[in-house]
Amino acid sequence: MKKKLISLLVIPILCLFAVCSFHFVKADTALGMVQVNLHTDGRLESSDVLKNMPITLTSTTDASQTLTLTCEDSSNVIKTKKTIPLGDYVISFQLPENYVTLSGVYTNGPRTDTYVQNGNVVTLNQKFAYNMIYINIKEREEPQPVEKYGKIEVNLHTDGKLVESGVLKNMPVTLISKEDPTKTYTLNCQDDSNRAELENVPFGEYIVSFDIPEKYEVLDGEVGSGVMGNYLANGDTIAIDNEYAYKQLYINVKEKKEAVTDNGSQNPESNENASSSNDSKKQESKDLNTDKKKSKSVKTAVFVNSLFFVSLSLFTGILTILFYKKTKKS
Repeated sequence: MKKKLISLLVIPILCLFAVCSFHFVKADTALGMVQVNLHTDGRLESSDVLKNMPITLTSTTDASQTLTLTCEDSSNVIKTKKTIPLGDYVISFQLPENYVTLSGVYTNGPRTDTYVQNGNVVTLNQKFAYNMIYINIKEREEPQPVEKYGKIEVNLHTDGKLVESGVLKNMPVTLISKEDPTKTYTLNCQDDSNRAELENVPFGEYIVSFDIPEKYEVLDGEVGSGVMGNYLANGDTIAIDNEYAYKQLYINVKEKKEAVTDNGSQNPESNENASSSNDSKKQESKDLNTDKKKSKSVKTAVFVNSLFFVSLSLFTGILTILFYKKTKKS
């Protein structure tokens, strides 16, 4: 009887102890506050990045326990109330595509904190102060195209040969970029070598432009045996695509031929006179042909008129004879 009574008393006591223990543990769970600061290149700046980037905390001891922290403005700061259970959490977030996270240490006076990365574990252990979480980001840098430069050399030939003269010295050669015509590069010859060089010309296609002296004309054709390419004409297109070797350009010119006088000297005026004489002869010949055509036309007209009158006379005579015979019979 006593044993039954003791058993009946022990069971309620154990239940009461269990209930009290449960409430004691729950009441002993510590809560804290969390503050998240999103830095850009190490500084807190206003933007909408954190506003569009929720922060998730997942308990390391209970994966079902997750907390989502959001920013409501452009301050890039999140502050919670004292509702976050203290402990270890895995932090996760997703950055916008044009940003990347930065590692490192943030120092604020005597306090030093480490910037967290996506997937890091953070420990919340402050009951009375904010548990600080710092994230550092920067805009993703697009790779810049590497600018390459080449070198160029112009050689001016006279009748297919490189000879010394002052032609190229007085004939700048200009390269005009096909991609951007406002970008031009000019080669100047400083002596009588008829050669000019220029370095640091950006890779690309260029239009070659030059004005030769009046008494010269440009010749086309192959350079040498053709291994070195063809001679350039004004307006041709070339490509700069080698960093190390000079791009060789060749221009071929020759002096224009002038008329020769009786004593063997060249006389530009005689050319003009000869040309004028030829023009006069051509005009005289043209006038003579015109007169011949007019004379022929007049003769043709006279012949046609004569033939008409002869035919008319014959016709009139025949009619007269017929009329006479008819009258005689009657």
